[in-house]
Amino acid sequence: MTDGREKIWAISRDLYVVLARDGRFRDTNPAWQSELGYEASELVGLDFEALVHADDLDRARDAVSQMFDGDVVEDLELRLRTKDDNYRWFAWTGVPDGNVIYGMGRDTQRRRDMDEQQRHAQKLEALGRLTGGIAHDFNNILGGIGGAIEVVAERLDNGRLDGTRRLLDAASGAVKRAAGLTHRLLAYARQQALSLSDVDANALVRELDLLLRPLIGEQVTLDLQMQDGLWRTLSDASQLESAVLNLAINARDAMPAGGMMTIRTRNVERADIGRGRRDYVVITVSDTGTGMSQSVVEKAFDPFFTTKAIGQGTGLGLSMVDGFARQTGGRAIIESSPGAGTSVSLWLPRHVGENAAVHAHVDAALVRGKGQHVLLVEDEEMLRSIAREVLEEAGYRVSDCAEAYEALHLIDAGPPPDILVTDIGLPGMDGRQLALAVRETLRNVPVLFVTGYAWDAFADTPALPERTAMLSKPFSVHALIDAVADLLGTTGT
Repeated sequence: MTDGREKIWAISRDLYVVLARDGRFRDTNPAWQSELGYEASELVGLDFEALVHADDLDRARDAVSQMFDGDVVEDLELRLRTKDDNYRWFAWTGVPDGNVIYGMGRDTQRRRDMDEQQRHAQKLEALGRLTGGIAHDFNNILGGIGGAIEVVAERLDNGRLDGTRRLLDAASGAVKRAAGLTHRLLAYARQQALSLSDVDANALVRELDLLLRPLIGEQVTLDLQMQDGLWRTLSDASQLESAVLNLAINARDAMPAGGMMTIRTRNVERADIGRGRRDYVVITVSDTGTGMSQSVVEKAFDPFFTTKAIGQGTGLGLSMVDGFARQTGGRAIIESSPGAGTSVSLWLPRHVGENAAVHAHVDAALVRGKGQHVLLVEDEEMLRSIAREVLEEAGYRVSDCAEAYEALHLIDAGPPPDILVTDIGLPGMDGRQLALAVRETLRNVPVLFVTGYAWDAFADTPALPERTAMLSKPFSVHALIDAVADLLGTTGT
């Protein structure tokens, strides 16, 4: 070495190494001692693989092989074991020279630690926005419900009934808004309960056409471009409708002076989106509006992020759309630039197979039970009490309990239920496990799952089992009666 190179070798904080063809250390600089704790005498003659993390060995071996074939390797990140048995990341550059390799390793652990701290700070910021937005919206909703209840209670105490219907309707509307907020949050978190079925996206968009045209106004021209022979997708039709409506409303709002909105469907073969390389059905909503900067695009799917004025949007629309798409195995993708409009595409996996079972809908207003036995399992006492009263008033005979093992005991004691209505999130054995246990003896019993969020119970299956349905909390009493009637095939009397 020249004097200059020797000085760099001696004072550099980067790791320098001379590696022999057999993979053993020939020489190392003092940085190995200051950075990793090894004296040169401990390293010379040692196989380099002894210090490389097991998960990085294959890449390290490939790189050494490449270099002895004459190639230069740059920015190869490997973890090396320190003297005290920890691991640190270094980015390596290696140059072959005859029977040796000259290598330099630059510490990237500090950068990785800083990146991790930044990601953690960003998560905390997003969590702060999320909790702040939830608190704001729910406090408004709870304030409305609480105020209505107080006024109604006061009027009842004074023997007055005037205006109570209006106040109760207002409280009911607030409950629906709260339910809508939680559903959007669950969609963002990919924990909403989806009722998957075989969906024709072309038919769904065409059915939305009549609703969309008055919604977007006369200044916006709507152009539907439906691909012939569009594949089917396994999706939740109502959630997909909601997603397309959300995208259409956003597109309309981006064109305050009017413009062109295009909804396009197409098949895409073997794209690498979502959960791997596969075929997709793509629904794209495009506008000729103001567009978004790249910084806005990067935040567009964050919860409660919105560019709209206060009171004009919650900032949950796009996060719900993206969460829904991801939960079905796909993805939502935004393409936009200022002044050039925006396109948001829903990539939904192609579905090939049997159509999901569809229950014939029965009008709850016409339904009366005929004494069928309902086994109701719900650990929330107030909900269980209300559901039992509603079902009994509708003409059903109800047995109820708070947990799965008690339900199995009731079945053993008889008589068998005609339908099982169970919460999914039960203590101990969950609702899905209960349904599987019940169907070991009562193979054809219909099951109505009730849930606030616990879709994880069905994470290993793409659709609900046959003769089952899902009812999301909070639900109306008519929705409960309707769902039970659908599964039992009850007819009006």
